[in-house]
Amino acid sequence: MWWILVAALCSQAPDAPTDEPQTPWLTKAREIRLLAPDEAALGLPVRLEAVITYFDAGATTFVQDDTGGTFYQGLTRHPDWKWGQRVLIEGKSFPGLYVPGIKATKVQILGPGRLPPPTPITADVLASGRYHYQWIELEGIGRSVTVTGENTSVLRLASGSRPVEIRIDEVPPSHLDLVDARLRVQGLAAGFINDRRQLVLPHLKVRGYRDVAIVDSPPAPAQLPVVSIDDQLRFTPNGASERRIKVRGVVTSDQPHEPIFLRGAGRGLLVESSLSAAFQPGDVIEVLGFPEMGTFRAFLADATTKWVGTEPAPAPHRVTVKNLLTGIRDADLVELEGDLAASYAGTEGVVLTIQAGETAFRVRCPSGPLPQWVQGSRLSVSGICRIADTTNDRGYRVQPVSFDLWARSPDDIRLLKSPSWWTPQRLTAAVGALVSAIVAALIWVFRLRRRIHEQTTIIRSQLAREIVLDERQRIAREVHDTLEQELVGLALRLDAAASVAAPPLLALLEAARHLVDRIHAELRILVWDLREQDDGPRDLGEMLARSTRELQTSPTPTLDLTVTGTPWPLPGPVEHNLLRIAQETITNALKHANPSTIRIHLAYDPDLISLRIQDNGCGFEADGPAAAKLGHFGLIGMRERARKMGAQLEIQSGPAEGTTIKVSVPRVRHRLEGSQHGG
Repeated sequence: MWWILVAALCSQAPDAPTDEPQTPWLTKAREIRLLAPDEAALGLPVRLEAVITYFDAGATTFVQDDTGGTFYQGLTRHPDWKWGQRVLIEGKSFPGLYVPGIKATKVQILGPGRLPPPTPITADVLASGRYHYQWIELEGIGRSVTVTGENTSVLRLASGSRPVEIRIDEVPPSHLDLVDARLRVQGLAAGFINDRRQLVLPHLKVRGYRDVAIVDSPPAPAQLPVVSIDDQLRFTPNGASERRIKVRGVVTSDQPHEPIFLRGAGRGLLVESSLSAAFQPGDVIEVLGFPEMGTFRAFLADATTKWVGTEPAPAPHRVTVKNLLTGIRDADLVELEGDLAASYAGTEGVVLTIQAGETAFRVRCPSGPLPQWVQGSRLSVSGICRIADTTNDRGYRVQPVSFDLWARSPDDIRLLKSPSWWTPQRLTAAVGALVSAIVAALIWVFRLRRRIHEQTTIIRSQLAREIVLDERQRIAREVHDTLEQELVGLALRLDAAASVAAPPLLALLEAARHLVDRIHAELRILVWDLREQDDGPRDLGEMLARSTRELQTSPTPTLDLTVTGTPWPLPGPVEHNLLRIAQETITNALKHANPSTIRIHLAYDPDLISLRIQDNGCGFEADGPAAAKLGHFGLIGMRERARKMGAQLEIQSGPAEGTTIKVSVPRVRHRLEGSQHGG
């Protein structure tokens, strides 16, 4: 019983190693397929028994069990791995491009297996991605077989509503006739995936042509009847056939890398063929192809062609826009006139936009030298009519709404008539230039009238000022020549009388002499005021300085002038009124207040000019009767001058308290007043 003891001891080991993961194994392909991408990215443990169904050209191996299909990567392909073998795969899950897969760490061959029975599906089911990476079966009509490499080929199979590519790892044997045969193909459902995990181009991966079974052999081409171009895809009691048909027609256009266009019984037909020889207009050919519906009419796809004769090259039908919009000439050679509206270089040649009446259409020209036609040129265009867009009316009929013409060569486009020199662009430019000239003339007239008005205002102001100055100078001359001279004569007589007068009379004569001197001084100030002109300094500070010097007749009182701020030009009326208020205030202080100091302060502010005159004389009652006796003008004259300037006048005074007079004039008012006076 020693082995029981050993087993008991081993069961009591605290950290016995184990290969079993903490997370349960994923053991079915369906469990892996059901993982969301973020879940598969966690690297969940996988142990899967499945059968190998397909090897791709890289390192991916596809497998399938009874629940579904998946794949594994991560190990170099072993020579012993074969199709149909049963293997045990261990590894971890990962998201894959479309379906989650296995990052394999170990693959063990369990022995021969058996491929799962294929699931019959259609092309639409294949495109849904439901059976991606699973073994399926698809049935349809073989459309074409193309060799794509040394050991690869592509079979196009018409199944349901769309052709499907069958990618086969083998070149087709020469004895197999697969085109137009009903085929049953077994293979791996696959496809190309974009960066958003979306299936872009579904297809089948097939190991070889042994997985392609012919269910119904194709009919012999010689036994097929020739059908009319218009008989394609028409109603039949048994429904449309999936097999190819045979038509015959004369070639109207066969350009490199473009479809072939035929005309038969007066109708056009488009033929898509990758195996045909080059034909010339007028060649009669037989075409075997599969009918498909285009934008407006049926065409033949995956066609083969055979030359059967030659006829004269077909002439284009001369048509109108109305005729083309019926659709009867779709895919046929036509000729149409119109006016060139625009042209530009496209990826496949030059594209012209032609205007025919109220309808515009495009003409695609092949690469080659084209004349530089002027916009508005009348052109004749020959080419293949292609319906570009359609609409349906209230019933069941489809109606074309636009078309393009495909010219076969530069010779298909001819100039009929050059446009008039007066093109819309030139006419627009001429009208624009005329309008610009008219606007410029109106602006010039407006500015000229405004300038004339300004000059007229200035001239009137200067004329009025000159008249005033002339009159003032005349009055000054009259006063100087009459009253001032008479005062001088009176002063001389008083001096003569004083020299011989007795003492009692001498005092009286001296008082009269002083009175005459004061009248003479005031009269000289009046004359200087009347004669003031613009040839002297116009700075108000300098004018005040000159005025104070003339008013300073004795050492006392002291006249102190201060100017602060940056001077800026003042209109003439403002300068004149401020100067007169200052003169009047100083004169009144000298006459009546007996001050020892008179301070004049002129301040320039950005938006204001202020003049303050302060004395320490005897003062007066500003609101009393003495206010009306102050000098030549008095307070009434000062207020009148301030009102003319739009200024604020402040008077502060009291008995034995001195007098302060302040005048403040806004700068905006200066401009208005200056413009009114031409200054």
